[in-house]
Amino acid sequence: MKSPYFSDLARSAALLIALGAAGALAVAAAAAPREVSVDDTQVFPESITTLTDGTVIFSSALKPFIYRSAPTSSRAERWIEVKGEGRVSSAGVLADPGTHTLWACIMQQTEAPAAGPLAGHTALRGYDLDSGRLKASYSLPDERNLCNDIAVGPDRSVYASDSFNSRIMRLAPGARALRIWLQDKRLENVNGLTFLGADLYANSTTTNHIYRIPSKPDGSAGALVDLKLSQPINAPDGMRAYRGRIYLAEPREGRVSQLIIRGDTASITVLK
Repeated sequence: MKSPYFSDLARSAALLIALGAAGALAVAAAAAPREVSVDDTQVFPESITTLTDGTVIFSSALKPFIYRSAPTSSRAERWIEVKGEGRVSSAGVLADPGTHTLWACIMQQTEAPAAGPLAGHTALRGYDLDSGRLKASYSLPDERNLCNDIAVGPDRSVYASDSFNSRIMRLAPGARALRIWLQDKRLENVNGLTFLGADLYANSTTTNHIYRIPSKPDGSAGALVDLKLSQPINAPDGMRAYRGRIYLAEPREGRVSQLIIRGDTASITVLK
């Protein structure tokens, strides 16, 4: 099944790269903008993550590679060759310096190409942040799934959005498998994830809502809180939190915005 929003995601990643070494976060940190390009054709950058030294890492929805650009370089090179069955590519990527891991959503398409680039099975994989060596791989349950974006919680649990099943998966510290953390019809096409403090924030690409999800003391999900937005958003995609604020990409609108959360309200300012 081809997702109605997938063909727009490359514009978001391209915009984030153009904004600077830390993508949308560079705006918050007032870093000098830096444009990063890659020589490969049909790369289709789907997600971006950065390190504090300015290293840029991004995935490819069409190539079996994850790319990396050195802190001061304007060029990105093939870094990790993503291996698997059938046509292999990658979606969300997130650097986790705390565990020295690059987390990545890996797509393995074994169905006919006519089914679209998102058909097939996906997994959450962890790669060494220095060498790119594969450290671990966790398949999502059920035959049809889509690991899309990733967030790391305060307790080092790893969360992944499963857009096809309106759910968020969780890999607890020391766990050997992903478990369903929250499944709710309001999370239709759930995409971007990020933590702000102890709460996880998630958006829905199709309903244009952003939710706050607290964690209970036992680590389970609390009740969804539907944020009141100061202005409409359209097909929200990647989100990152930085210094108490959330940065949101909207590829269909070609923009990146800053969100200031006060209670259950999000004040939105378009940055670019």
